[in-house]
Amino acid sequence: MLIRPRIFVTIIAAVLLSIGVGAQDTNGALTPAQPASMQMVSGDIFRFDYTLEQASRVVLQAISGTAQPTLSVQQRGVEVAAQPNTEGAFTIELDTVLGSGSYIVEVAGANNSSGLVILSVQSQTPLPVTPLTPGVAVAGTLTRDASVAMFEFTQMPESGYLVVDTLLPDRGVAVQIVDVATLIPAAGSSTAILGARFQFAPGDAVYQMQVGSAGIESDTPFNVCWVPVSAANCTNVASPPVVITIVTSEPAPAACTVTPASSGGVNIRQSATTNSIIAGALPTGQDANVMGISPDNAWFNIEFNAVSGWVASAVVTVNGDCSSLPTVQPPAPILPPTPTPLPTNTPVPVPPTPSGPCLFTLTAPTFVYTTTVEQVDFLYDQVQSGELIPNGRTADGNWYRLNYASSWLPAHAIGQTVSRSGNCANLPTVSP
Repeated sequence: MLIRPRIFVTIIAAVLLSIGVGAQDTNGALTPAQPASMQMVSGDIFRFDYTLEQASRVVLQAISGTAQPTLSVQQRGVEVAAQPNTEGAFTIELDTVLGSGSYIVEVAGANNSSGLVILSVQSQTPLPVTPLTPGVAVAGTLTRDASVAMFEFTQMPESGYLVVDTLLPDRGVAVQIVDVATLIPAAGSSTAILGARFQFAPGDAVYQMQVGSAGIESDTPFNVCWVPVSAANCTNVASPPVVITIVTSEPAPAACTVTPASSGGVNIRQSATTNSIIAGALPTGQDANVMGISPDNAWFNIEFNAVSGWVASAVVTVNGDCSSLPTVQPPAPILPPTPTPLPTNTPVPVPPTPSGPCLFTLTAPTFVYTTTVEQVDFLYDQVQSGELIPNGRTADGNWYRLNYASSWLPAHAIGQTVSRSGNCANLPTVSP
C-alpha cells in the first residue's frame, strides 16, 4: 500500500495509559434496563455515568409533561453529542454513535422549565468490528450515512506501527484508540491531521480503534495498516493489500417498516407493554422505520417523527425486509398515573338545572394533551376510563384544563368520548 508523504504523529501507548481521569459526582448510573427519573427545578443539571464496552449506535430519550429537557453526552469533559431542544419539546431523542468507554450524560431544562423528567436508553446497538492482521493493509470508505468504522488489533511481541491515512489533500479522519480491557483511551487524532502513525510498545493488550468522519458531506476513503516496526512502514508489506469494503455501493434490501393495520392508527408505547405510557401515535397510512424486535417477537421497536418507541406486531402491517431484525431489550415500563375517581357510593339527586362540581366521565378511551395543541408531539396520555375533574377552561371555550397532571382535554371530546355533569359554567378562565 503506497502511503503519500504526511506529517506523522508518533505516540507511545504505554505512556498515555498512565494519564488518569478525575472522578466527578453523578446522580447514578444509566443502563438500558433501568430508566432514571428526576424532579427538575429551573437551573438544575442532573449527571449520570454511562459506560459502553464497545462502540455502539445509541438512542437516548427524555420525556416530561412540563419540562423541556436537554441532553448532552460528554467524555473527559468534552461534549461529544447533544440535543439542545431548541424547539422546546417535552419529548426529545438523541441518536448518536459512541465509541467504547465511559461517558457522562447531562440532563437539564431549557427555557427555565421544570417538572418530572424520565431518561432512558431506548436502544444500544453494537457496531461491527473488523480485526487487523499484522502486515495486511485494509482500505475502506466512510460516507455521510456510514460515518464510523471499528477495528481491533493486538499488541505484537515487538513494537508496532498503526498507520491511518485518508489519501486526501484537504482532510483526514478522526481516530480514537481505546484499551479493550480498561476502556481507557490510549491515543487519537482529529480530522485536521491528514495521516497519523501511532507507535505501540511490545505486549499483548487488545485495542479497538474508531475511525470517523462525522459532519463531512462527501465520501472519505482511508487506509489502515498494523505493521511491525522492523518492517519500517506499510510500503514494505510484501503481500498485496486485502481490501475490506466497509460501505458497499450495492443496493440494500428495502428497509423494514410498519404501518397501522386498522383505520384508527396505533399507539407508540414507551416500552413493549400496553401498561407503559404512550410516547406518540402512528397515524393510518403512515410508515415507521423498524429498529428491532422484542425477545418474544410480539413488539417492534420503531422510530417515527423523532419518537422512538414500541408498537405491538399484532396491530401493524409489515413492509420490506424484516428477516434479520436485531433483538432489542425493551426498557423498563413507565406506568401512567391513574386518575382518582370521585366517590360514587352516595347517589346525588339530579336537580332540574346542573349543580354540584363539574365532572367529566369517560365513555371511551380519550386523548389528553400537555398543552392546547391537538398534535402527536403534545400527546400526554390516552386515558382508558374513570372520571376527570376540570379546574379551568380557555377563554374561547375550546379546551379544559384537568386535575390529571394539569393535562388538557379538547372540548369537542364532550359528547363523543366524554360525558359532562355538574355545573361547569363557573370554571375559571386559564391559559396554557
